[in-house]
Amino acid sequence: MTPPRPAELLKTKFWLLQGAFGVIIAGFALSSLVALWELHHDQATSRMLVENMVSSIERVGRLAHYIDQKRLLIDAHIFENRTQDMDVLERQIAEIDAGFAAAAHVYRPLAMLTGERATWESFQQQVAALQPHIDKALSLSRQNHDSEARAEITRLEDQFDRITQTAEQLRQLNRSEADRVLLQIHAQNHKTMYFLGGVVLSGVIFSLLIAGWVTRVVRQRDAQVRRASTLLEERNRELDAFAGRVAHDLRGPLSTISLSASRLAELSPQEKGTMAVLQRGVARMEDLIQDLLTLSRIDAQLPGTVSQTAAVAAAAEEDLLPIVQTAQGTLRVQVEPAEVRCSQGLLRQVLWNLGDNAVKYRRPEVRLAIELQGHELGQRYEFRFSDNGSGMSPDEARQAFEPFFRGEQARASIGTGLGLSIVRRVIEASGGTVSVDSQPGRGTTFVISLLLAGHR
Repeated sequence: MTPPRPAELLKTKFWLLQGAFGVIIAGFALSSLVALWELHHDQATSRMLVENMVSSIERVGRLAHYIDQKRLLIDAHIFENRTQDMDVLERQIAEIDAGFAAAAHVYRPLAMLTGERATWESFQQQVAALQPHIDKALSLSRQNHDSEARAEITRLEDQFDRITQTAEQLRQLNRSEADRVLLQIHAQNHKTMYFLGGVVLSGVIFSLLIAGWVTRVVRQRDAQVRRASTLLEERNRELDAFAGRVAHDLRGPLSTISLSASRLAELSPQEKGTMAVLQRGVARMEDLIQDLLTLSRIDAQLPGTVSQTAAVAAAAEEDLLPIVQTAQGTLRVQVEPAEVRCSQGLLRQVLWNLGDNAVKYRRPEVRLAIELQGHELGQRYEFRFSDNGSGMSPDEARQAFEPFFRGEQARASIGTGLGLSIVRRVIEASGGTVSVDSQPGRGTTFVISLLLAGHR
Protein backbone atom coordinates (compact mmCIF):
# COMPACT_ATOMS: atom_id res chain seq x y z
CA MET A 1 0.00 0.00 0.00
CA THR A 2 1.45 3.28 -1.08
CA PRO A 3 1.61 5.80 1.80
CA PRO A 4 -0.14 9.12 1.23
CA ARG A 5 2.03 11.92 -0.06
CA PRO A 6 2.60 15.03 2.11
CA ALA A 7 0.60 17.20 -0.30
CA GLU A 8 -2.33 14.85 -0.05
CA LEU A 9 -2.05 14.81 3.78
CA LEU A 10 -1.95 18.61 3.81
CA LYS A 11 -4.92 18.75 1.48
CA THR A 12 -6.80 16.24 3.67
CA LYS A 13 -5.96 18.20 6.83
CA PHE A 14 -7.03 21.39 5.06
CA TRP A 15 -10.39 19.91 4.15
CA LEU A 16 -10.79 18.46 7.64
CA LEU A 17 -9.88 21.84 9.17
CA GLN A 18 -12.16 23.61 6.75
CA GLY A 19 -14.96 21.18 7.54
CA ALA A 20 -14.41 21.58 11.29
CA PHE A 21 -14.24 25.33 10.87
CA GLY A 22 -17.45 25.21 8.86
CA VAL A 23 -19.11 23.13 11.57
CA ILE A 24 -17.93 25.64 14.20
CA ILE A 25 -19.19 28.54 12.11
CA ALA A 26 -22.49 26.77 11.54
CA GLY A 27 -22.71 26.01 15.26
CA PHE A 28 -22.02 29.64 16.15
CA ALA A 29 -24.50 30.82 13.53
CA LEU A 30 -27.15 28.36 14.70
CA SER A 31 -26.52 29.29 18.32
CA SER A 32 -26.76 32.96 17.42
CA LEU A 33 -30.01 32.40 15.56
CA VAL A 34 -31.42 30.41 18.49
CA ALA A 35 -30.35 33.13 20.92
CA LEU A 36 -31.90 35.79 18.72
CA TRP A 37 -35.14 33.87 18.45
CA GLU A 38 -35.30 33.38 22.20
CA LEU A 39 -34.49 37.05 22.76
CA HIS A 40 -37.16 38.13 20.31
CA HIS A 41 -39.71 35.73 21.79
CA ASP A 42 -38.92 36.69 25.41
CA GLN A 43 -38.99 40.39 24.65
CA ALA A 44 -42.23 40.12 22.69
CA THR A 45 -43.79 38.23 25.58
CA SER A 46 -42.35 40.65 28.15
CA ARG A 47 -43.43 43.65 26.10
CA MET A 48 -46.95 42.26 25.93
CA LEU A 49 -46.93 41.69 29.70
CA VAL A 50 -45.66 45.23 30.39
CA GLU A 51 -48.28 46.73 28.07
CA ASN A 52 -50.91 44.57 29.78
CA MET A 53 -49.81 45.79 33.22
CA VAL A 54 -49.65 49.44 32.14
CA SER A 55 -53.16 49.11 30.72
CA SER A 56 -54.31 47.40 33.93
CA ILE A 57 -52.88 50.21 36.08
CA GLU A 58 -54.65 52.79 33.92
CA ARG A 59 -57.98 50.90 33.95
CA VAL A 60 -57.92 50.39 37.74
CA GLY A 61 -57.17 54.08 38.23
CA ARG A 62 -60.11 54.91 35.98
CA LEU A 63 -62.41 52.54 37.91
CA ALA A 64 -61.41 54.09 41.23
CA HIS A 65 -61.94 57.52 39.69
CA TYR A 66 -65.46 56.55 38.61
CA ILE A 67 -66.26 55.39 42.17
CA ASP A 68 -65.06 58.71 43.61
CA GLN A 69 -67.06 60.70 41.03
CA LYS A 70 -70.18 58.67 41.77
CA ARG A 71 -69.76 59.28 45.50
CA LEU A 72 -69.55 63.03 44.94
CA LEU A 73 -72.57 63.08 42.62
CA ILE A 74 -74.62 61.19 45.23
CA ASP A 75 -73.69 63.81 47.84
CA ALA A 76 -74.71 66.54 45.41
CA HIS A 77 -78.01 64.73 44.77
CA ILE A 78 -78.77 64.67 48.50
CA PHE A 79 -78.18 68.42 48.75
CA GLU A 80 -80.57 69.13 45.84
CA ASN A 81 -84.29 69.64 46.39
CA ARG A 82 -85.43 70.49 42.85
CA THR A 83 -86.60 67.61 40.69
CA GLN A 84 -85.01 68.88 37.48
CA ASP A 85 -81.61 69.25 39.16
CA MET A 86 -81.92 65.74 40.58
CA ASP A 87 -82.68 64.45 37.07
CA VAL A 88 -79.47 66.01 35.76
CA LEU A 89 -77.42 64.42 38.55
CA GLU A 90 -79.07 61.03 38.02
CA ARG A 91 -78.18 61.16 34.32
CA GLN A 92 -74.58 61.94 35.27
CA ILE A 93 -74.58 59.00 37.70
CA ALA A 94 -75.92 56.76 34.92
CA GLU A 95 -73.10 57.93 32.63
CA ILE A 96 -70.58 57.16 35.39
CA ASP A 97 -72.08 53.65 35.77
CA ALA A 98 -71.84 53.09 32.01
CA GLY A 99 -68.22 54.24 31.96
CA PHE A 100 -67.43 51.99 34.92
CA ALA A 101 -69.03 48.99 33.21
CA ALA A 102 -67.07 49.63 29.99
CA ALA A 103 -63.76 49.98 31.87
CA ALA A 104 -64.50 46.84 33.89
CA HIS A 105 -65.26 44.93 30.68
CA VAL A 106 -61.88 45.94 29.23
CA TYR A 107 -59.99 45.19 32.45
CA ARG A 108 -61.51 41.74 33.11
CA PRO A 109 -59.40 39.77 30.55
CA LEU A 110 -56.27 41.65 31.67
CA ALA A 111 -56.43 40.25 35.24
CA MET A 112 -53.94 37.41 34.72
CA LEU A 113 -51.41 37.81 37.57
CA THR A 114 -51.26 35.54 40.60
CA GLY A 115 -53.83 36.79 43.08
CA GLU A 116 -55.11 39.49 40.70
CA ARG A 117 -58.20 37.57 39.60
CA ALA A 118 -59.30 36.99 43.22
CA THR A 119 -58.63 40.64 44.11
CA TRP A 120 -60.54 41.78 41.02
CA GLU A 121 -63.53 39.59 41.91
CA SER A 122 -63.44 40.98 45.45
CA PHE A 123 -63.40 44.52 44.00
CA GLN A 124 -66.44 43.77 41.82
CA GLN A 125 -68.31 42.22 44.75
CA GLN A 126 -67.57 45.24 46.93
CA VAL A 127 -68.83 47.61 44.23
CA ALA A 128 -71.94 45.49 43.61
CA ALA A 129 -72.70 45.41 47.35
CA LEU A 130 -72.84 49.22 47.37
CA GLN A 131 -75.53 49.54 44.67
CA PRO A 132 -78.66 48.61 46.73
CA HIS A 133 -77.69 51.12 49.41
CA ILE A 134 -76.94 53.79 46.81
CA ASP A 135 -80.31 53.17 45.14
CA LYS A 136 -82.00 53.49 48.52
CA ALA A 137 -80.15 56.73 49.29
CA LEU A 138 -81.09 58.20 45.91
CA SER A 139 -84.72 57.17 46.42
CA LEU A 140 -84.78 58.88 49.82
CA SER A 141 -83.11 61.93 48.35
CA ARG A 142 -85.65 62.01 45.52
CA GLN A 143 -88.35 62.23 48.25
CA ASN A 144 -86.31 65.00 49.96
CA HIS A 145 -85.65 62.79 52.98
CA ASP A 146 -82.13 64.19 53.04
CA SER A 147 -81.24 63.25 56.61
CA GLU A 148 -82.14 59.61 56.05
CA ALA A 149 -80.34 59.57 52.68
CA ARG A 150 -77.22 61.13 54.22
CA ALA A 151 -77.30 58.58 57.04
CA GLU A 152 -77.53 55.75 54.49
CA ILE A 153 -74.48 57.05 52.61
CA THR A 154 -72.54 57.67 55.83
CA ARG A 155 -72.92 54.00 56.71
CA LEU A 156 -71.12 53.14 53.47
CA GLU A 157 -67.92 55.07 54.27
CA ASP A 158 -66.03 51.94 55.37
CA GLN A 159 -67.12 50.10 52.21
CA PHE A 160 -65.90 53.00 50.03
CA ASP A 161 -62.58 52.88 51.93
CA ARG A 162 -62.27 49.13 51.31
CA ILE A 163 -62.96 49.61 47.60
CA THR A 164 -60.21 52.25 47.43
CA GLN A 165 -57.80 49.90 49.23
CA THR A 166 -58.67 46.99 46.91
CA ALA A 167 -58.06 49.20 43.86
CA GLU A 168 -54.67 50.17 45.30
CA GLN A 169 -53.86 46.46 45.78
CA LEU A 170 -54.64 45.83 42.09
CA ARG A 171 -52.40 48.72 41.04
CA GLN A 172 -49.59 47.49 43.33
CA LEU A 173 -49.80 43.96 41.91
CA ASN A 174 -49.34 45.29 38.38
CA ARG A 175 -46.57 47.74 39.34
CA SER A 176 -44.58 44.98 41.12
CA GLU A 177 -44.97 42.56 38.21
CA ALA A 178 -43.99 45.25 35.70
CA ASP A 179 -40.81 45.98 37.66
CA ARG A 180 -39.99 42.26 37.77
CA VAL A 181 -40.53 41.84 34.03
CA LEU A 182 -38.33 44.83 33.22
CA LEU A 183 -35.53 43.41 35.37
CA GLN A 184 -35.94 40.09 33.59
CA ILE A 185 -35.70 41.83 30.21
CA HIS A 186 -32.49 43.60 31.21
CA ALA A 187 -31.01 40.34 32.55
CA GLN A 188 -31.87 38.56 29.30
CA ASN A 189 -30.31 41.36 27.29
CA HIS A 190 -27.08 41.12 29.27
CA LYS A 191 -26.97 37.35 28.86
CA THR A 192 -27.43 37.61 25.12
CA MET A 193 -24.75 40.29 24.84
CA TYR A 194 -22.23 38.11 26.69
CA PHE A 195 -22.96 35.17 24.40
CA LEU A 196 -22.61 37.28 21.30
CA GLY A 197 -19.37 38.70 22.70
CA GLY A 198 -18.03 35.14 22.82
CA VAL A 199 -19.04 34.67 19.21
CA VAL A 200 -17.22 37.87 18.25
CA LEU A 201 -14.10 36.74 20.15
CA SER A 202 -13.93 33.61 17.99
CA GLY A 203 -12.51 35.84 15.26
CA VAL A 204 -14.66 34.35 12.57
CA ILE A 205 -15.76 36.76 9.87
CA PHE A 206 -19.14 35.22 9.53
CA SER A 207 -19.64 35.35 13.29
CA LEU A 208 -18.58 38.98 13.29
CA LEU A 209 -21.22 39.74 10.67
CA ILE A 210 -23.84 37.84 12.62
CA ALA A 211 -22.74 39.59 15.82
CA GLY A 212 -23.04 42.97 14.14
CA TRP A 213 -26.51 42.15 12.96
CA VAL A 214 -27.47 40.77 16.38
CA THR A 215 -26.07 43.88 18.05
CA ARG A 216 -28.26 46.08 15.90
CA VAL A 217 -31.27 43.94 16.76
CA VAL A 218 -30.43 44.05 20.46
CA ARG A 219 -30.03 47.82 20.32
CA GLN A 220 -33.41 48.08 18.70
CA ARG A 221 -34.85 45.87 21.41
CA ASP A 222 -33.09 47.95 24.09
CA ALA A 223 -34.63 51.08 22.60
CA GLN A 224 -38.03 49.41 22.77
CA VAL A 225 -37.41 48.45 26.39
CA ARG A 226 -36.37 52.01 27.20
CA ARG A 227 -39.52 53.29 25.53
CA ALA A 228 -41.57 50.80 27.54
CA SER A 229 -39.77 51.91 30.72
CA THR A 230 -40.45 55.55 29.90
CA LEU A 231 -44.10 54.74 29.27
CA LEU A 232 -44.32 52.92 32.60
CA GLU A 233 -42.70 55.86 34.41
CA GLU A 234 -45.20 58.22 32.76
CA ARG A 235 -48.06 56.02 33.93
CA ASN A 236 -46.64 56.03 37.47
CA ARG A 237 -46.46 59.82 37.36
CA GLU A 238 -50.07 59.86 36.20
CA LEU A 239 -50.98 57.73 39.22
CA ASP A 240 -49.14 60.19 41.49
CA ALA A 241 -51.23 62.94 39.90
CA PHE A 242 -54.44 60.98 40.51
CA ALA A 243 -55.19 63.01 43.64
CA GLY A 244 -54.78 66.18 41.60
CA ARG A 245 -57.25 64.98 38.99
CA VAL A 246 -59.76 64.00 41.67
CA ALA A 247 -59.34 67.42 43.27
CA HIS A 248 -59.98 69.00 39.88
CA ASP A 249 -63.13 66.94 39.43
CA LEU A 250 -64.37 68.06 42.85
CA ARG A 251 -64.82 71.57 41.57
CA GLY A 252 -68.03 70.67 39.75
CA PRO A 253 -69.85 69.23 42.80
CA LEU A 254 -68.55 72.10 44.93
CA SER A 255 -70.03 74.56 42.50
CA THR A 256 -73.32 72.68 42.82
CA ILE A 257 -73.10 72.89 46.63
CA SER A 258 -72.31 76.59 46.48
CA LEU A 259 -75.24 77.29 44.15
CA SER A 260 -77.51 75.19 46.38
CA ALA A 261 -76.37 77.13 49.44
CA SER A 262 -77.14 80.41 47.69
CA ARG A 263 -80.54 79.10 46.66
CA LEU A 264 -81.29 77.94 50.21
CA ALA A 265 -80.24 81.34 51.55
CA GLU A 266 -82.79 82.97 49.21
CA LEU A 267 -85.55 80.54 50.21
CA SER A 268 -84.83 80.70 53.95
CA PRO A 269 -83.61 84.17 54.97
CA GLN A 270 -83.74 83.19 58.63
CA GLU A 271 -80.97 80.65 57.94
CA LYS A 272 -78.51 83.18 56.55
CA GLY A 273 -76.02 82.48 59.33
CA THR A 274 -76.01 78.76 58.61
CA MET A 275 -75.75 79.40 54.89
CA ALA A 276 -72.81 81.73 55.48
CA VAL A 277 -71.01 79.00 57.42
CA LEU A 278 -71.72 76.55 54.60
CA GLN A 279 -70.44 78.98 51.99
CA ARG A 280 -67.26 79.60 54.02
CA GLY A 281 -66.76 75.87 54.17
CA VAL A 282 -67.18 75.60 50.40
CA ALA A 283 -64.72 78.43 49.91
CA ARG A 284 -62.21 76.73 52.22
CA MET A 285 -62.58 73.47 50.29
CA GLU A 286 -62.07 75.31 47.00
CA ASP A 287 -58.87 76.86 48.39
CA LEU A 288 -57.69 73.45 49.52
CA ILE A 289 -58.44 71.91 46.11
CA GLN A 290 -56.40 74.62 44.42
CA ASP A 291 -53.50 73.95 46.79
CA LEU A 292 -53.74 70.20 46.20
CA LEU A 293 -53.67 70.80 42.46
CA THR A 294 -50.57 72.94 42.96
CA LEU A 295 -49.00 70.21 45.10
CA SER A 296 -49.65 67.48 42.52
CA ARG A 297 -48.60 69.47 39.44
CA ILE A 298 -45.70 71.70 40.53
CA ASP A 299 -44.47 70.03 43.70
CA ALA A 300 -41.00 71.52 43.27
CA GLN A 301 -42.39 75.06 43.49
CA LEU A 302 -44.41 74.47 46.64
CA PRO A 303 -41.55 75.07 49.13
CA GLY A 304 -41.23 78.60 47.70
CA THR A 305 -44.67 79.63 49.00
CA VAL A 306 -44.86 81.68 52.20
CA SER A 307 -47.53 81.94 54.90
CA GLN A 308 -48.09 84.09 57.97
CA THR A 309 -48.24 81.95 61.11
CA ALA A 310 -50.51 84.36 62.97
CA ALA A 311 -53.01 84.49 60.10
CA VAL A 312 -52.98 80.71 59.73
CA ALA A 313 -53.45 80.20 63.47
CA ALA A 314 -56.33 82.70 63.56
CA ALA A 315 -58.02 80.97 60.63
CA ALA A 316 -57.48 77.54 62.22
CA GLU A 317 -58.94 78.82 65.50
CA GLU A 318 -61.99 80.10 63.63
CA ASP A 319 -62.36 76.72 61.90
CA LEU A 320 -61.88 74.57 65.00
CA LEU A 321 -63.67 76.60 67.67
CA PRO A 322 -67.24 75.57 66.65
CA ILE A 323 -66.50 71.82 66.77
CA VAL A 324 -64.48 72.16 69.99
CA GLN A 325 -67.29 74.10 71.68
CA THR A 326 -69.80 71.56 70.45
CA ALA A 327 -67.70 68.92 72.20
CA GLN A 328 -67.72 71.18 75.32
CA GLY A 329 -63.95 71.54 75.12
CA THR A 330 -61.45 74.38 75.23
CA LEU A 331 -59.08 75.63 72.55
CA ARG A 332 -56.00 77.67 73.46
CA VAL A 333 -53.86 79.28 70.74
CA GLN A 334 -50.52 81.00 71.41
CA VAL A 335 -48.57 81.61 68.21
CA GLU A 336 -45.70 84.01 67.60
CA PRO A 337 -46.02 85.88 64.29
CA ALA A 338 -43.54 84.85 61.61
CA GLU A 339 -43.30 83.89 57.93
CA VAL A 340 -42.75 80.22 57.14
CA ARG A 341 -42.13 78.35 53.90
CA CYS A 342 -45.47 76.60 53.34
CA SER A 343 -48.71 77.20 51.49
CA GLN A 344 -51.11 79.10 53.75
CA GLY A 345 -54.14 77.09 52.64
CA LEU A 346 -52.39 73.75 53.11
CA LEU A 347 -50.94 74.72 56.50
CA ARG A 348 -54.45 75.70 57.58
CA GLN A 349 -55.64 72.29 56.40
CA VAL A 350 -52.87 70.59 58.41
CA LEU A 351 -54.04 72.30 61.62
CA TRP A 352 -57.65 71.46 60.80
CA ASN A 353 -56.79 67.77 60.34
CA LEU A 354 -55.00 67.66 63.71
CA GLY A 355 -57.85 69.47 65.46
CA ASP A 356 -60.50 67.32 63.85
CA ASN A 357 -58.66 64.18 65.02
CA ALA A 358 -58.39 65.61 68.54
CA VAL A 359 -62.17 66.13 68.68
CA LYS A 360 -62.92 62.70 67.18
CA TYR A 361 -60.65 60.76 69.52
CA ARG A 362 -61.30 62.58 72.79
CA ARG A 363 -61.88 60.79 76.09
CA PRO A 364 -65.54 61.01 77.19
CA GLU A 365 -64.64 61.07 80.87
CA VAL A 366 -62.32 64.10 80.53
CA ARG A 367 -63.13 67.57 79.25
CA LEU A 368 -61.41 68.10 75.91
CA ALA A 369 -58.48 70.52 75.96
CA ILE A 370 -56.55 71.46 72.81
CA GLU A 371 -53.52 73.73 72.73
CA LEU A 372 -51.67 75.18 69.72
CA GLN A 373 -48.31 76.85 70.32
CA GLY A 374 -45.88 78.31 67.81
CA HIS A 375 -42.48 79.93 68.18
CA GLU A 376 -39.22 80.46 66.31
CA LEU A 377 -36.44 77.97 67.00
CA GLY A 378 -33.19 79.03 65.35
CA GLN A 379 -33.71 79.08 61.58
CA ARG A 380 -36.95 77.14 61.86
CA TYR A 381 -40.43 77.64 63.22
CA GLU A 382 -42.04 75.01 65.45
CA PHE A 383 -45.76 74.33 65.93
CA ARG A 384 -46.81 72.13 68.86
CA PHE A 385 -50.36 70.82 68.64
CA SER A 386 -51.41 69.02 71.86
CA ASP A 387 -54.59 67.39 73.12
CA ASN A 388 -55.63 65.31 76.15
CA GLY A 389 -57.45 62.68 74.10
CA SER A 390 -57.29 58.91 74.00
CA GLY A 391 -53.71 58.82 72.65
CA MET A 392 -51.98 56.10 70.63
CA SER A 393 -49.89 53.06 71.40
CA PRO A 394 -46.23 53.06 70.25
CA ASP A 395 -47.10 50.81 67.29
CA GLU A 396 -49.99 53.04 66.25
CA ALA A 397 -47.81 56.15 66.58
CA ARG A 398 -45.17 54.62 64.30
CA GLN A 399 -47.78 53.94 61.61
CA ALA A 400 -49.93 57.03 62.19
CA PHE A 401 -48.76 58.83 59.02
CA GLU A 402 -49.20 55.85 56.68
CA PRO A 403 -52.06 56.20 54.14
CA PHE A 404 -55.26 54.37 55.12
CA PHE A 405 -53.87 53.30 58.50
CA ARG A 406 -56.45 53.49 61.28
CA GLY A 407 -55.93 52.42 64.89
CA GLU A 408 -58.38 50.34 66.86
CA GLN A 409 -60.25 53.35 68.24
CA ALA A 410 -60.21 55.12 64.87
CA ARG A 411 -61.99 52.23 63.17
CA ALA A 412 -65.14 52.99 65.17
CA SER A 413 -65.38 56.53 63.75
CA ILE A 414 -66.00 57.91 60.27
CA GLY A 415 -62.90 58.76 58.28
CA THR A 416 -60.72 57.84 55.32
CA GLY A 417 -57.42 57.22 57.11
CA LEU A 418 -55.73 59.90 54.99
CA GLY A 419 -55.76 62.87 57.38
CA LEU A 420 -52.32 62.39 58.94
CA SER A 421 -50.75 61.19 55.68
CA ILE A 422 -51.87 64.49 54.11
CA VAL A 423 -50.28 66.31 57.08
CA ARG A 424 -46.94 64.60 56.48
CA ARG A 425 -47.03 65.11 52.70
CA VAL A 426 -47.76 68.83 53.02
CA ILE A 427 -45.07 69.42 55.66
CA GLU A 428 -42.37 67.36 53.91
CA ALA A 429 -43.18 68.88 50.51
CA SER A 430 -42.61 72.26 52.14
CA GLY A 431 -39.17 71.22 53.38
CA GLY A 432 -40.27 70.60 56.96
CA THR A 433 -40.67 67.68 59.36
CA VAL A 434 -43.50 66.35 61.50
CA SER A 435 -43.35 63.96 64.46
CA VAL A 436 -45.80 62.59 67.02
CA ASP A 437 -45.48 61.89 70.75
CA SER A 438 -48.45 60.02 72.19
CA GLN A 439 -49.37 57.93 75.21
CA PRO A 440 -52.56 55.87 75.55
CA GLY A 441 -55.01 57.59 77.88
CA ARG A 442 -52.80 60.69 78.21
CA GLY A 443 -53.08 62.53 74.89
CA THR A 444 -51.04 63.32 71.79
CA THR A 445 -48.61 66.05 70.74
CA PHE A 446 -47.67 66.73 67.12
CA VAL A 447 -44.50 68.73 66.49
CA ILE A 448 -44.27 70.48 63.11
CA SER A 449 -41.00 72.14 62.10
CA LEU A 450 -40.91 74.49 59.09
CA LEU A 451 -38.22 76.71 57.63
CA LEU A 452 -38.54 80.42 58.22
CA ALA A 453 -39.16 82.34 55.02
CA GLY A 454 -35.76 84.09 55.17
CA HIS A 455 -33.72 80.83 55.34
CA ARG A 456 -33.00 78.03 52.93
